[in-house]
Amino acid sequence: MKKTLLVLSLFSCLALASCGGQSSSSEGALSSLESSFSQEASSSATSEDRIEVTSESVSSEESSSESISSEESSSAKEKDEAVKMAYKDPYEKDGNIEITLPSPSKLFERKSSEFTYDMAKFSYGLFAISCHGSDYEGTLDDAKPFFYSLGFEAVSSNEDMLKVPTSDSVGVLVAKKKLSNGQIAIALSLRSRDYEKEWANNLTLGASGDHKGFSDSADKVIAFLSSYISSQSDIAAGSNITLWVSGYSRGGSISTLIGKKIASNPSLLPVKVNADDFYVYTFEAPAAAEPSEAAYPFIHNIINRNDWIAGVMPKNYGLVRPGVDHYVEEFATLEQVNELGKTLTPNYEFLPFKEKELDYAQTNGTFFKDVEGSTLSGNEFFSTFMGMLTSPLPEKPSDGSSSSESSNNPYPDYDLHDRASWADHFESPLAYLIEFVFEAMESGKFSMDLLSENVGSIILPAMAIAAGQGNGLYMLLEALCSKVNYTFDADEVKPKCDVLGWTIANVLSNDPNAIGNIICLAGNANYAANNHYAETIWCYLSYAE
Repeated sequence: MKKTLLVLSLFSCLALASCGGQSSSSEGALSSLESSFSQEASSSATSEDRIEVTSESVSSEESSSESISSEESSSAKEKDEAVKMAYKDPYEKDGNIEITLPSPSKLFERKSSEFTYDMAKFSYGLFAISCHGSDYEGTLDDAKPFFYSLGFEAVSSNEDMLKVPTSDSVGVLVAKKKLSNGQIAIALSLRSRDYEKEWANNLTLGASGDHKGFSDSADKVIAFLSSYISSQSDIAAGSNITLWVSGYSRGGSISTLIGKKIASNPSLLPVKVNADDFYVYTFEAPAAAEPSEAAYPFIHNIINRNDWIAGVMPKNYGLVRPGVDHYVEEFATLEQVNELGKTLTPNYEFLPFKEKELDYAQTNGTFFKDVEGSTLSGNEFFSTFMGMLTSPLPEKPSDGSSSSESSNNPYPDYDLHDRASWADHFESPLAYLIEFVFEAMESGKFSMDLLSENVGSIILPAMAIAAGQGNGLYMLLEALCSKVNYTFDADEVKPKCDVLGWTIANVLSNDPNAIGNIICLAGNANYAANNHYAETIWCYLSYAE
């Protein structure tokens, strides 16, 4: 959540810095973001927090082994009763989200193509045990009680799950369980929060095919799963197993590709997974797959229609979400969601989307006010916004000059009109700067607080100076790093900033409504964050029967 708001807010700052003649608009948008940064920073979990998972049906005898052996079997005794669990609240520094799941006794009785609310709820729990804060080494021990409460044993993880994330890492937890029919079930939980530099992987779309970053991660998970299966003496090669996979957001997209890849190429695993025994449940997963004629009825994607992240992939980039989408608005009302959300975490509030315009009178301490009479939905706005970002630049005039060309623009023809343009001009420098920001944060000097504390003293002056220039991002980065004496190689960083800045300047100068759209985006920053908040999905699911 915190990282999502950071990325959205930095993009808004960059976009405003890249457009000339709008200094007052920039000031309004950025000043509003100051309150968003402050609220998010004060209420989000710190890096010292770790998840705590409990269950009322967990045996008191827990194995201390982290090996993938059967020594944990005495701890893995499923009971026919509700399961209570708690995991880290990303909004509250010292808080937990506490949820109650139904009895797991009939978890795999129905065919995977049949969507069930119970399976959706347990899949939410399976994803939630990956929400561990920054105590990566403790993730495995934190996850064991949940698995034990469902009768799973031999709990393990890959190395990535227990280390500080890198730009190409992917964390996964795994466990097994013997079902009443004698078949072995294997559960996979994909790390879906607190993944830091993996943001760079999210943005590596590639020029064609499946989303490259997510596809590469899915391949790593499948390879780990294959190794785990081979190490289990009670799983015979070529036997039939039940496979259960769950993930949220990034983890959800990777999960859809795991389902697609294994279904399309069964030889990836040393065992067989029949379609009826393959359960993939995802939450708020962006589209990640190249379209195909194959159907994947065992992949169930649970989606909030108002979540921008679930719809972030531009339609003209040609990516789809494999499987069947299920929309949570069918489960409950907004009033019910808000009421339950406030019992989970005190700072929760589901915020409806509103068209925004600048309020120059700055009433109520904000720089925005709602557009009266607006009926535009969040989905409609964001679809339009992404269409603007990915529109091709106008054709060059007959004299050969570029419509976006200026005397100091080194990249006058860079835009984002298709995936090839994104891959060629944008994803590499963007991934580099994402890694740069997280490395600076790891140093202890660069932080969300740094942004919120310097909106007036550094960010706004830099924006004003950079008005009409594509180098606004570098100016911001340089000023902020100077503030905390964080040194970096300017010759390496500046070219990456310039490519990003000028590309965005070209894109935004191509649309007369760009500034208005950015203002609306900035004014709805909390709307965007809360609609993607995983607990919003849980609030909807809680009312589903």
